[in-house]
Amino acid sequence: MLWKLDETQKLCLRLVHQGYTSKQIAQQTHLSAGTVDQYIFRANAILGVTDRREAARLLATAEHQAQLKQFQLRSEDLAGQTKIALIAGQGDPFPAMSSHIVNEPTASAVPQGSARGLAGAIKRALAVIGGEPHELNFRQKLLAMSWVALATGGTLSALVAIGYWLNHLMS
Repeated sequence: MLWKLDETQKLCLRLVHQGYTSKQIAQQTHLSAGTVDQYIFRANAILGVTDRREAARLLATAEHQAQLKQFQLRSEDLAGQTKIALIAGQGDPFPAMSSHIVNEPTASAVPQGSARGLAGAIKRALAVIGGEPHELNFRQKLLAMSWVALATGGTLSALVAIGYWLNHLMS
């Protein structure tokens, strides 16, 4: 039921949980005390409680549990995904893309035809090791790599030209 509360109702309940009165909440939120009471009354109705402190306690408990779930250990680990990909590739240095592609974070391997030539080398170089693969297609990947190469080459050329120019000025 907490998902039905809007952000202002949650804010008012958080402040109630901290011990503020409606007048104090009104000063902090730039609302009137009556409006604050209405937000709290509606939140009580949504949560099915009659006491504002009980509603505030429910919200605080739920938010605390949600914060704890962020740091909870999960069974899906990146090391396990990489291990599955390595077993599937049987020693290939780029196992995720050479003979199998890892499509999902659960590391389900989907057979793919043998990759040869420049396209195969680029696919192996851009292999995803753990985590979810990005959604770029081959053309977008090639364009992104070209931009990086162009920027790197331009920077290197500028540095060489500045060095040459400084060397010419000093002699």
